[in-house]
Amino acid sequence: MGRRREIQMAFEKLAIKIREHLFEKGAGKVGFADIRGVSQELEKKWSVAVSIAYPLDREVLKEIYEGPTKNYRDEYVRVNKVLAILGQNVCDLIQKTGYETHLVGPTTESWNKRTLSAEFPHKTAATRSGLGWIGKCALLVTREYGSAVRLCTIMTDAPLPVGKPVEQSFCGSCNQCRKVCPVSAPYGKEWSPSLSREDIIDIRACHDQAKAFSNARDLGHTICGICMVACPWTRAYINSDHV
Repeated sequence: MGRRREIQMAFEKLAIKIREHLFEKGAGKVGFADIRGVSQELEKKWSVAVSIAYPLDREVLKEIYEGPTKNYRDEYVRVNKVLAILGQNVCDLIQKTGYETHLVGPTTESWNKRTLSAEFPHKTAATRSGLGWIGKCALLVTREYGSAVRLCTIMTDAPLPVGKPVEQSFCGSCNQCRKVCPVSAPYGKEWSPSLSREDIIDIRACHDQAKAFSNARDLGHTICGICMVACPWTRAYINSDHV
């Protein structure tokens, strides 16, 4: 066996170890993405991203067809805390092999308040790793959980094996998210990797409505969820016995 193959096998084993740890701790989906080419700045240091999708509780989701509740707020906070811990665990596993990492937590203060965008979108890592596609509401959609997941991303220079990107939408003619949105923020356009978020949703209208819900219901977080639970893929998860 050549040296190159030995190194490849070592990182395949590390990827398996990462997956096993995350699934044991309740993660729903885990993927590895090639993020070269996303931006010149990122590419100077990072080549791979680990994407973690953690499912939200079905019973809580059943409460938010008319908008976010305090139970949903609590679930949002709980899952974010779990993801922050899991993300750090992945960093530790990778760093033990001598490679560097950068954790992009489930929520971040490093976002542009003018454009409402973050340093690195979790959804970019998720689609590039094969976890799902971007729905017409600009949320990640997975076959297993719909959009009922929170995301966390770990960027690294470790040469982990990467998945096959999802490069097409499976929303088809469905426009449920647009129909239920109080401000009709989704434009109804199917996603493809060449489109920007602004091509498919009025993100300012979305943010302002979520902020209004937060203020009116004393939630303390800018959240909504109406489009998420309207998605047929999410509905299938809510009504299933998926563990």
